[in-house]
Amino acid sequence: MGFVKTEWMEAQARGWSAPETFVCADCVDDPYLKDLINGAACADTCDYCGQSDVVDIAAESHVVVEAVYDAIHMYYCEPALGGVPYDGGFVVQPIDVHEVLYNLDFGGNPDFFQAVVDAETNGDFFVPAANGHWAGSHPHEVLSAGWRMFAHTVKHETRFHFAATPRSESTSPYDVDTADVLPVIAENLRPLIRTLPAGIEVFRSRIRPRGQIWLPDANQLGPPPKEITSAGRMNPAGIPYLYTAFDKPTARREIGITGRTSRTVFTAAFTLTKPLEVIDLTQLPVVPSLFDVANKDGREHALFIRAFVDAISMPVTKDGHEHIDYVPSQVVCEYLAQVFEPAPGAKLGGLIYPSAVHSDGKNLVVFPDDRYLGTYHGVTFVGAVK
Repeated sequence: MGFVKTEWMEAQARGWSAPETFVCADCVDDPYLKDLINGAACADTCDYCGQSDVVDIAAESHVVVEAVYDAIHMYYCEPALGGVPYDGGFVVQPIDVHEVLYNLDFGGNPDFFQAVVDAETNGDFFVPAANGHWAGSHPHEVLSAGWRMFAHTVKHETRFHFAATPRSESTSPYDVDTADVLPVIAENLRPLIRTLPAGIEVFRSRIRPRGQIWLPDANQLGPPPKEITSAGRMNPAGIPYLYTAFDKPTARREIGITGRTSRTVFTAAFTLTKPLEVIDLTQLPVVPSLFDVANKDGREHALFIRAFVDAISMPVTKDGHEHIDYVPSQVVCEYLAQVFEPAPGAKLGGLIYPSAVHSDGKNLVVFPDDRYLGTYHGVTFVGAVK
């Protein structure tokens, strides 16, 4: 068998054949593909934009083409091979490689884009797929669907015994069971654990209504008494958490003070007397490129974490039903505070989360470590500050 025929058969088998050209990083938009090109540069001239340099700036086109088609075959499949039902036509409309590339957000030099399209060797049409099947789901989709079902369950079906909720007969065996959602979420959040060192100061503000004369002490500027604690985004009604901010302006914004005011506003400082283990929801993982198929697990994890944080941070309309909308995030926080262990035998101290009312502001909610005594992991009241 001749070399040319062998090469042709290999191209047919893998589904693509790259042109014998060189491409520079400026001819692709995706940062991962740019890095691939820069790491494999072996020519001083790009065949697509004509750019030249005294050093090597362009890589062989197959470096990019291979990465792109690996991604295509990861997220798409031929309809017949993917099990798409056929009834006078496929029930899912197949698309050509040109449209697939647009869906994958592949962009750059138009001539190189066309070269990647032309690299497809079999004239295939594709449908979206996961694990090679048109009806499959990627891990982040499975986890997000599990979270949505969990949120619906604890809001509208059962709030205290959801762990015993029977699996629906219509539930796919690949779905996350409602009883498993909390430990799955906690493990996905584990990489976001960080330790706040002792000595850090955090702040909490409160407005003193006209006609009241209380002094700005620990009782008035700390968490409210259990008997009058209302439900918040993180805490259930009757269970106070210590909500603080990392700076005074954010603490004031959190209670609706945006500038000078005639109202009496006190701000208190609290200090961490010992290191505090927290989950930092402001340092979310970077989402790897679609074309970095070797890091797909990292991409799936990052996509789910970001979707989860968006879900629990979604603005809630104060229409009297917020106590219901807050339930899913409250249940998660109670699990993290009481069950989850950042290390064997250790307890999580709280969460860092972005302020919704102050750009770049960060908040720290501290869980109670002794609910009878009302203490908060060594976070101590210092006093009122200006």
